[in-house]
Amino acid sequence: MSFSIKIPLTANQLRNAREANGVIVIGEFEETFTVPLEYWNAEDYRRHWKASLLKLLQKEDSCLITSMHDPEKANFILLWLLYSREEQVILRNQLLFMKTLSRPFTPDDPYPFIPKYESKNEVGHEISEWILPLSDFEEFLGREFPN
Repeated sequence: MSFSIKIPLTANQLRNAREANGVIVIGEFEETFTVPLEYWNAEDYRRHWKASLLKLLQKEDSCLITSMHDPEKANFILLWLLYSREEQVILRNQLLFMKTLSRPFTPDDPYPFIPKYESKNEVGHEISEWILPLSDFEEFLGREFPN
């Protein structure tokens, strides 16, 4: 499995939970992350992830929010950026600081807030990223969200 993202708990286990652990797998890399459940519930994350991955399959840049807070009160949103490059996808982790945005963040349409792709940071260092084939995301969608 080259790509997956999930909250591996059942609805019953998530009932009344304030947070859960999520897991993202990118090739050989695997990371557990904390998913706050006060603003979005687990199904909201899943719905967003599906919509974002479908957007990616249209070869458009996308993102996967992994830590959504009330945007009017939050300092930041944590997400994975997905840059579409023909048949490949460049992934990188990003903190999106609310104070740096030129307009209010909209959770239902986070895509305008995706920064322009740059391979190096402001001091010239390479930015940590992963590259996977687009087909890995298509396979994941077929497994996790069958029609």
